[in-house]
Amino acid sequence: MEHLILQGHKHIGISTIESGRPSIEEREEGWKAAHFKNNLNLNKDYVFLSETLTFQGGYEKAKEVLKKNKKITALFCVNDEMAAGVLKAAREIGRRVPEDLSVVGFDNITMSNYTDPSLTTISAAKEYMGKLAVTRVLEMIENKDTPARRQEVPVELIVRNSTAKPT
Repeated sequence: MEHLILQGHKHIGISTIESGRPSIEEREEGWKAAHFKNNLNLNKDYVFLSETLTFQGGYEKAKEVLKKNKKITALFCVNDEMAAGVLKAAREIGRRVPEDLSVVGFDNITMSNYTDPSLTTISAAKEYMGKLAVTRVLEMIENKDTPARRQEVPVELIVRNSTAKPT
């Protein structure tokens, strides 16, 4: 969100699902918080609520919503697969990425390098997350009374070709 806002975007949507998954909910909260912090209008019409976290889910919802709402100049997608679907939908309805619509994903999956245009995304430290998970499982096996705890991992913005200043 900071990247999009610093580029000058004021009408930023989010492509997400109803999930109940903490990682998805935190991404949604970050989207909302950035709106409040930067005095941007939080518009419920900017929420693209898909059925699934898939290419097809992102594609179908983006095709529907982007046709109706031309004010949106940027879209944050809660995962890269949905973002790839958004790229296809935008192309089909005549919204050029990044000239007319900037798109940001999350996860930095391999496909992000090969979408057209290549996808700006947020990379989470997956190896580190895997090591943490194994460590936690071993701790829980050794001591069944080990309390649950929340642990955040570092993330990094990977800027590629799917974002630009709004025109």
